[in-house]
Amino acid sequence: MRARLSSRSVRTCIAAPPLYRTKRPQTGREALNYPLVPGVAAPRSCELSAHRHFLSALMAVHDGCFNAAEQKTSRDRFYSTRRLRRRYRQSMLTVHRSSTPLSFEALFDAPALRLTLDWFRAPLETPLEIHLAADADRVWFGAGCAAPPRCAPALCGEFVEGLWERDVVEIFFGEANSTRYQEFNVSPRGAWWTMAFSQYRTRMTTKPMPGIRCHSAVVGEAWRAAIAIPLRELTISWSCEAGSLNAAAIQGSPQRFATAADLGGGEPDFHRAERFPRALLAG
Repeated sequence: MRARLSSRSVRTCIAAPPLYRTKRPQTGREALNYPLVPGVAAPRSCELSAHRHFLSALMAVHDGCFNAAEQKTSRDRFYSTRRLRRRYRQSMLTVHRSSTPLSFEALFDAPALRLTLDWFRAPLETPLEIHLAADADRVWFGAGCAAPPRCAPALCGEFVEGLWERDVVEIFFGEANSTRYQEFNVSPRGAWWTMAFSQYRTRMTTKPMPGIRCHSAVVGEAWRAAIAIPLRELTISWSCEAGSLNAAAIQGSPQRFATAADLGGGEPDFHRAERFPRALLAG
Protein backbone atom coordinates (compact mmCIF):
# COMPACT_ATOMS: atom_id res chain seq x y z
CA MET A 1 0.00 0.00 0.00
CA ARG A 2 1.77 3.12 -1.23
CA ALA A 3 -0.02 6.37 -0.44
CA ARG A 4 1.10 9.94 -0.95
CA LEU A 5 0.32 11.61 2.35
CA SER A 6 -0.22 15.29 2.99
CA SER A 7 -2.29 17.28 5.46
CA ARG A 8 -4.88 17.91 2.76
CA SER A 9 -5.15 14.25 1.75
CA VAL A 10 -5.43 13.17 5.40
CA ARG A 11 -8.33 15.58 5.98
CA THR A 12 -10.02 14.29 2.83
CA CYS A 13 -9.64 10.68 3.96
CA ILE A 14 -11.08 11.40 7.39
CA ALA A 15 -14.06 13.23 5.90
CA ALA A 16 -14.84 10.43 3.46
CA PRO A 17 -12.73 7.29 4.03
CA PRO A 18 -12.19 5.67 0.63
CA LEU A 19 -11.77 2.24 2.30
CA TYR A 20 -15.47 2.24 3.28
CA ARG A 21 -17.13 3.44 0.10
CA THR A 22 -19.28 0.37 -0.49
CA LYS A 23 -23.00 -0.18 -0.16
CA ARG A 24 -24.13 -0.46 3.47
CA PRO A 25 -26.26 -3.42 4.72
CA GLN A 26 -29.99 -2.75 4.71
CA THR A 27 -31.01 -4.51 7.97
CA GLY A 28 -29.82 -4.23 11.54
CA ARG A 29 -29.03 -7.97 11.82
CA GLU A 30 -26.84 -7.77 8.70
CA ALA A 31 -25.21 -4.68 10.14
CA LEU A 32 -24.34 -6.45 13.41
CA ASN A 33 -22.75 -9.33 11.53
CA TYR A 34 -20.85 -7.09 9.09
CA PRO A 35 -17.08 -7.16 9.85
CA LEU A 36 -15.04 -3.95 10.09
CA VAL A 37 -12.45 -4.74 7.45
CA PRO A 38 -10.99 -2.56 4.70
CA GLY A 39 -13.25 -2.39 1.66
CA VAL A 40 -16.43 -3.26 3.61
CA ALA A 41 -18.94 -0.62 4.67
CA ALA A 42 -19.58 -0.03 8.36
CA PRO A 43 -23.17 0.34 9.66
CA ARG A 44 -24.28 3.74 10.85
CA SER A 45 -24.26 2.69 14.53
CA CYS A 46 -20.61 1.71 14.17
CA GLU A 47 -19.44 4.76 12.18
CA LEU A 48 -17.16 6.00 14.99
CA SER A 49 -15.53 2.57 15.19
CA ALA A 50 -15.06 2.67 11.44
CA HIS A 51 -13.22 5.96 11.60
CA ARG A 52 -11.08 4.69 14.49
CA HIS A 53 -10.26 1.61 12.46
CA PHE A 54 -9.36 3.77 9.47
CA LEU A 55 -7.24 6.16 11.54
CA SER A 56 -5.37 3.22 13.10
CA ALA A 57 -4.53 1.93 9.63
CA LEU A 58 -3.56 5.43 8.55
CA MET A 59 -1.21 5.89 11.53
CA ALA A 60 0.34 2.49 10.84
CA VAL A 61 1.14 3.64 7.33
CA HIS A 62 2.45 6.97 8.63
CA ASP A 63 4.71 5.25 11.18
CA GLY A 64 5.84 2.61 8.70
CA CYS A 65 8.13 2.71 5.73
CA PHE A 66 5.76 4.88 3.66
CA ASN A 67 5.50 7.90 5.93
CA ALA A 68 5.37 11.34 4.33
CA ALA A 69 9.01 12.24 5.02
CA GLU A 70 10.31 9.02 3.50
CA GLN A 71 7.96 9.38 0.56
CA LYS A 72 9.45 12.79 -0.18
CA THR A 73 12.95 11.32 0.00
CA SER A 74 11.91 8.48 -2.30
CA ARG A 75 10.25 10.90 -4.71
CA ASP A 76 13.31 13.15 -4.78
CA ARG A 77 15.49 10.10 -5.40
CA PHE A 78 13.23 9.02 -8.28
CA TYR A 79 13.35 12.41 -10.03
CA SER A 80 17.08 12.69 -9.40
CA THR A 81 17.61 9.29 -11.01
CA ARG A 82 15.42 10.28 -13.96
CA ARG A 83 17.46 13.46 -14.46
CA LEU A 84 20.68 11.45 -14.32
CA ARG A 85 19.33 9.00 -16.89
CA ARG A 86 18.30 11.86 -19.18
CA ARG A 87 21.73 13.47 -18.76
CA TYR A 88 23.36 10.10 -19.47
CA ARG A 89 21.39 9.72 -22.71
CA GLN A 90 22.29 13.27 -23.71
CA SER A 91 25.98 12.46 -23.13
CA MET A 92 25.85 9.84 -25.88
CA LEU A 93 25.49 10.03 -29.66
CA THR A 94 23.43 7.35 -31.37
CA VAL A 95 25.19 5.24 -34.00
CA HIS A 96 22.98 2.79 -35.87
CA ARG A 97 24.83 -0.52 -36.06
CA SER A 98 24.39 -2.93 -38.97
CA SER A 99 25.49 -6.55 -39.13
CA THR A 100 25.61 -6.36 -42.93
CA PRO A 101 27.62 -4.00 -45.18
CA LEU A 102 25.93 -0.62 -45.54
CA SER A 103 25.42 1.71 -48.49
CA PHE A 104 24.72 5.42 -48.76
CA GLU A 105 21.07 4.63 -49.47
CA ALA A 106 20.86 2.57 -46.28
CA LEU A 107 22.62 5.34 -44.34
CA PHE A 108 19.98 7.90 -45.27
CA ASP A 109 17.25 5.42 -44.39
CA ALA A 110 18.54 5.37 -40.79
CA PRO A 111 16.82 7.69 -38.27
CA ALA A 112 18.25 11.19 -38.35
CA LEU A 113 19.46 13.49 -35.61
CA ARG A 114 18.14 17.00 -36.25
CA LEU A 115 20.33 19.99 -35.48
CA THR A 116 17.88 22.82 -34.87
CA LEU A 117 19.91 25.17 -32.64
CA ASP A 118 23.24 26.86 -33.19
CA TRP A 119 26.13 27.08 -30.73
CA PHE A 120 24.44 29.92 -28.84
CA ARG A 121 21.10 28.00 -28.63
CA ALA A 122 19.43 30.21 -31.24
CA PRO A 123 17.16 28.48 -33.81
CA LEU A 124 18.71 27.68 -37.17
CA GLU A 125 16.82 29.04 -40.16
CA THR A 126 17.14 25.65 -41.86
CA PRO A 127 17.73 22.63 -39.59
CA LEU A 128 20.21 19.96 -40.62
CA GLU A 129 19.67 16.22 -40.44
CA ILE A 130 22.62 14.10 -39.33
CA HIS A 131 22.86 10.37 -40.07
CA LEU A 132 25.34 8.08 -38.29
CA ALA A 133 25.73 4.37 -38.88
CA ALA A 134 28.41 1.70 -38.72
CA ASP A 135 29.05 -1.76 -40.08
CA ALA A 136 31.97 -4.09 -39.40
CA ASP A 137 34.45 -2.07 -41.51
CA ARG A 138 33.28 1.53 -41.76
CA VAL A 139 31.60 4.44 -40.03
CA TRP A 140 29.04 6.09 -42.29
CA PHE A 141 28.37 9.78 -41.72
CA GLY A 142 25.93 11.88 -43.72
CA ALA A 143 23.92 15.08 -43.55
CA GLY A 144 21.15 16.81 -45.43
CA CYS A 145 19.70 20.29 -45.54
CA ALA A 146 16.81 21.95 -47.40
CA ALA A 147 18.83 25.05 -48.28
CA PRO A 148 21.03 26.00 -51.23
CA PRO A 149 24.62 24.78 -50.66
CA ARG A 150 27.26 27.40 -50.10
CA CYS A 151 30.55 25.68 -50.81
CA ALA A 152 33.60 25.65 -53.05
CA PRO A 153 33.13 24.13 -56.52
CA ALA A 154 35.11 20.99 -55.67
CA LEU A 155 34.41 17.55 -57.08
CA CYS A 156 32.83 14.78 -55.05
CA GLY A 157 35.63 12.74 -53.46
CA GLU A 158 38.23 15.49 -53.86
CA PHE A 159 40.54 16.13 -50.88
CA VAL A 160 40.32 19.85 -50.05
CA GLU A 161 41.57 21.69 -46.96
CA GLY A 162 39.69 24.72 -45.69
CA LEU A 163 36.18 23.39 -46.24
CA TRP A 164 35.20 25.00 -42.91
CA GLU A 165 35.35 28.44 -44.57
CA ARG A 166 31.93 27.69 -46.14
CA ASP A 167 29.10 25.23 -45.52
CA VAL A 168 30.43 21.97 -44.13
CA VAL A 169 29.50 19.08 -41.86
CA GLU A 170 32.11 17.59 -39.56
CA ILE A 171 32.61 14.47 -37.49
CA PHE A 172 35.22 14.05 -34.77
CA PHE A 173 36.51 10.77 -33.30
CA GLY A 174 38.19 10.79 -29.89
CA GLU A 175 40.56 8.04 -28.81
CA ALA A 176 39.69 6.39 -25.50
CA ASN A 177 41.92 7.34 -22.52
CA SER A 178 43.93 9.71 -24.70
CA THR A 179 44.02 13.31 -25.92
CA ARG A 180 44.27 12.20 -29.55
CA TYR A 181 41.36 12.78 -31.91
CA GLN A 182 40.68 12.93 -35.65
CA GLU A 183 38.49 15.32 -37.61
CA PHE A 184 36.66 14.75 -40.91
CA ASN A 185 35.02 17.46 -43.03
CA VAL A 186 32.50 16.91 -45.82
CA SER A 187 31.15 19.66 -48.07
CA PRO A 188 27.65 19.62 -49.58
CA ARG A 189 29.23 18.67 -52.91
CA GLY A 190 31.14 15.72 -51.48
CA ALA A 191 34.66 17.15 -51.10
CA TRP A 192 36.36 15.91 -47.93
CA TRP A 193 39.30 16.52 -45.63
CA THR A 194 40.76 14.94 -42.50
CA MET A 195 43.40 15.66 -39.89
CA ALA A 196 44.52 13.88 -36.73
CA PHE A 197 45.55 15.75 -33.59
CA SER A 198 47.78 14.59 -30.74
CA GLN A 199 46.08 17.06 -28.38
CA TYR A 200 44.00 20.23 -28.59
CA ARG A 201 44.54 21.62 -32.14
CA THR A 202 48.04 20.10 -32.35
CA ARG A 203 48.31 18.45 -35.75
CA MET A 204 50.05 15.14 -36.19
CA THR A 205 51.07 13.08 -39.19
CA THR A 206 47.88 11.66 -40.67
CA LYS A 207 47.76 8.37 -42.54
CA PRO A 208 46.51 8.42 -46.15
CA MET A 209 43.02 7.00 -46.52
CA PRO A 210 42.60 5.46 -49.98
CA GLY A 211 39.46 3.60 -48.87
CA ILE A 212 37.37 6.73 -48.32
CA ARG A 213 34.07 6.82 -50.22
CA CYS A 214 32.03 9.99 -50.70
CA HIS A 215 28.50 10.80 -51.86
CA SER A 216 26.74 14.01 -52.85
CA ALA A 217 23.33 14.92 -54.24
CA VAL A 218 22.17 18.50 -54.88
CA VAL A 219 18.55 18.80 -56.01
CA GLY A 220 17.15 22.30 -56.43
CA GLU A 221 17.71 24.14 -53.16
CA ALA A 222 18.41 21.02 -51.10
CA TRP A 223 21.47 18.86 -50.69
CA ARG A 224 22.80 15.84 -48.92
CA ALA A 225 26.35 14.54 -48.62
CA ALA A 226 28.03 11.62 -46.89
CA ILE A 227 31.33 9.91 -46.28
CA ALA A 228 32.19 6.27 -45.51
CA ILE A 229 35.28 6.06 -43.30
CA PRO A 230 37.29 2.80 -43.11
CA LEU A 231 38.05 2.13 -39.44
CA ARG A 232 41.36 0.36 -40.21
CA GLU A 233 42.66 3.52 -41.97
CA LEU A 234 42.13 5.88 -39.04
CA THR A 235 45.29 7.42 -37.62
CA ILE A 236 43.98 7.09 -34.09
CA SER A 237 42.68 3.96 -32.38
CA TRP A 238 38.89 4.07 -32.35
CA SER A 239 35.89 1.77 -32.32
CA CYS A 240 32.18 2.15 -31.62
CA GLU A 241 32.62 0.36 -28.29
CA ALA A 242 35.68 2.36 -27.19
CA GLY A 243 36.15 6.02 -27.95
CA SER A 244 34.04 9.13 -28.33
CA LEU A 245 32.65 11.12 -31.23
CA ASN A 246 30.74 14.26 -32.13
CA ALA A 247 28.98 15.68 -35.18
CA ALA A 248 28.97 19.37 -36.05
CA ALA A 249 28.13 21.75 -38.87
CA ILE A 250 28.87 25.23 -40.20
CA GLN A 251 26.14 26.86 -42.23
CA GLY A 252 25.16 30.12 -43.89
CA SER A 253 26.59 33.60 -44.22
CA PRO A 254 27.39 34.91 -41.70
CA GLN A 255 28.41 31.50 -40.48
CA ARG A 256 26.28 29.66 -37.90
CA PHE A 257 27.87 26.88 -35.86
CA ALA A 258 25.96 23.84 -34.61
CA THR A 259 27.01 20.78 -32.64
CA ALA A 260 25.26 17.55 -31.67
CA ALA A 261 26.86 17.50 -28.20
CA ASP A 262 27.09 20.28 -25.66
CA LEU A 263 30.73 21.37 -25.82
CA GLY A 264 30.42 24.23 -23.36
CA GLY A 265 30.05 27.98 -23.73
CA GLY A 266 32.23 30.76 -25.06
CA GLU A 267 33.15 31.12 -28.70
CA PRO A 268 32.35 28.21 -31.04
CA ASP A 269 35.04 25.54 -30.81
CA PHE A 270 34.49 21.98 -32.05
CA HIS A 271 37.91 20.76 -30.81
CA ARG A 272 37.01 20.21 -27.15
CA ALA A 273 37.68 16.48 -27.33
CA GLU A 274 37.29 15.97 -23.59
CA ARG A 275 33.59 16.75 -24.00
CA PHE A 276 32.90 14.41 -26.91
CA PRO A 277 30.11 11.92 -26.04
CA ARG A 278 30.33 8.16 -26.25
CA ALA A 279 28.61 6.17 -28.98
CA LEU A 280 25.21 4.71 -28.16
CA LEU A 281 24.80 1.70 -30.44
CA ALA A 282 21.34 1.07 -31.84
CA GLY A 283 19.96 -1.55 -34.18
